[in-house]
Amino acid sequence: MKKTDRDKDWPIVGGLAAQTFVRGEPAAVLHLRDAATLTRAWALMPDAERDRAIAARPLLSAVDAGSEGLRLEFLLRAERIVWEAVNRHRQAVYQNAWKDWYRRWQATGDWPWPVSEPFAAQHERIVTAARDCGLPPDPLAGTVRHEVYAAGLADAAMLANIEEDRLTTIAPPIEEVLP
Repeated sequence: MKKTDRDKDWPIVGGLAAQTFVRGEPAAVLHLRDAATLTRAWALMPDAERDRAIAARPLLSAVDAGSEGLRLEFLLRAERIVWEAVNRHRQAVYQNAWKDWYRRWQATGDWPWPVSEPFAAQHERIVTAARDCGLPPDPLAGTVRHEVYAAGLADAAMLANIEEDRLTTIAPPIEEVLP
């Protein structure tokens, strides 16, 4: 599911999750965006699968505890804000890595771009430039991934007007948001 900071992605997430629910697939609870549908889907969730689902989507513990209506709607919105805020920080890391690499590549003598070469030659040129000019293969490596997640949670707490310690009880784990 593409859970980003773009408004146009979220109806697709909800729609695909609803289709998954209609097909009777328990995984729907991991992506449903409508409070009433999520409550119905959670009621049908086999007990044996609930702990694993809550680990992947902690918001489900609120559904399990009986949150519904406006309270559940609020938590769903706060959860979405987490996804959006973390994604903005993730994008910034990738954008900065790309811009730094692009500047280094521009500074080399092998700069002409775009070129009118066959696609395979263009691809090889980019792969070589990525290696030679230090484009990091994983800009989120090491502690950066945790820093991005923490910054996103802090922003989300502010934007959702919820205490950060309360937000962490419903926020998707780092492994889900930044795999």
